[in-house]
Amino acid sequence: MGKKRNKAIKSKKFEFLSIGNAEKTPMHKDLKNLIKINSFYNFLSGFVEAFIIIFFNKFGNLEEVGISLSLLIIFEGLISLFTSKHLHKLGIKKIILITQIFESLRVLGFIFAQNVYHVYLLQILGGIIKGFNTPAYTNLFVDVCKDESSNSIGKHSSITTIMYGISVLIGGFMISFFGYKIMFIVWAIQELVYGIYAYLKV
Repeated sequence: MGKKRNKAIKSKKFEFLSIGNAEKTPMHKDLKNLIKINSFYNFLSGFVEAFIIIFFNKFGNLEEVGISLSLLIIFEGLISLFTSKHLHKLGIKKIILITQIFESLRVLGFIFAQNVYHVYLLQILGGIIKGFNTPAYTNLFVDVCKDESSNSIGKHSSITTIMYGISVLIGGFMISFFGYKIMFIVWAIQELVYGIYAYLKV
């Protein structure tokens, strides 16, 4: 009985030490690169969130703004249902790169939008693009984080969220200084850079 108890104590001690060591496991290169690019992406995304609703409101009332945003989300969800099953066949990072290129072109399309129907079409296109991109990114994130400690994953979440919060705070002021056209160009460059960096570095 005493021997069994000692073995149990040693086993629990080993499990405790293993957990402790797992938390101290250094962050891998791929997750570090993901933190860098997601921090960059979230920082610029905050600017976008601040001005995109104002921009959409130029073409109509708040109801039309709601329609344009819902079109993006609904089409993303519908397309994701079909694309999720075939991501690994097509290549996850290749999908991210291609969809980010198309997304950068879509964003530039807003510069030439003349009415709310142009905005609707661009939002539908955005939903289709994100229907491929979002599941692909989710798979990439899971693959990168499968051997990471909870501490490392927590750092990714906290750093990228803080960057997003800071950018939202100053995003409204950026519109006043630079105007819509410059902001769309910056947004398009952001999408393109993200795709290239994720493809080459993660």
